Amino acid sequence: MSDFDFDIMHRTYHSYFTSTNGDFTFYVGQDNITNEIHDGYDYELEKLDKQPD
Repeated sequence: MSDFDFDIMHRTYHSYFTSTNGDFTFYVGQDNITNEIHDGYDYELEKLDKQPD
């Protein structure tokens, strides 16, 4: 985990995580309206698959 932040104004958390094999970094954050946690893991995996070899 890196760049862990707490947004005082919206009372939400935001950070970036690195995949276990170190291939990519993805966002993890909290929605300031619903307080649900969301991440970009699947999005980054899909983006990685679309890169040319």
